[in-house]
Amino acid sequence: MSRITVLRRRGLIVKTSETELWLDSAESSKNLTLISHAHSDHIPRNLGKIISTPETACILKIFRDGFDWIGLRFGECIEFGDVKISTESSGHVLGSSQFVIDSGGERLVYTGDLNVYDSIVLKGAKPIDADKLVIEATYGSPSYIFPRREEIYAKIIEWIIRTIKSGETPAFKVYALGKAQEIMKLVNNYLKIPVIASWSFEDCGKIR
Repeated sequence: MSRITVLRRRGLIVKTSETELWLDSAESSKNLTLISHAHSDHIPRNLGKIISTPETACILKIFRDGFDWIGLRFGECIEFGDVKISTESSGHVLGSSQFVIDSGGERLVYTGDLNVYDSIVLKGAKPIDADKLVIEATYGSPSYIFPRREEIYAKIIEWIIRTIKSGETPAFKVYALGKAQEIMKLVNNYLKIPVIASWSFEDCGKIR
């Protein structure tokens, strides 16, 4: 008999005989929530007690307050009731994690957005053996086929150089967490030009 079930009730819930864990969602501030990463579409309005990586919690505190936090670094494990919870990188953004939930000899892996390819700032996620896999991702459909990252990097550098030579200032409108760090790393590695960033990106960039 399965010990771990997945429910949908104003969000995703992992439930065992003794424990209820909400996945990037919460019905109320009393719920225990696993936060996969700090992008706003994965942060519930009702934040009470959360489990996340230290990096995710630090970024959350820049924009939100009033929640209790339990830190879980990659490879660490904690126990709640009849479940064991551990984390591994999801390769998406700083601090993003896959949650490994073990109970009664069964294993479920939950991840928000997932990236399995190395980027200029992060290593890609590694596969984890599991009985059940839950992914809440933006581009999950096989119809989405993107160019190789190296091709995009090259086009960005070419566009920056071309824009500067034309007398214009290149500017990017991107997420403060994730793509902003990637572009800044790209510029720092291949171009000797100053970068000006918004306050939200600068604050996220200070997290180590």
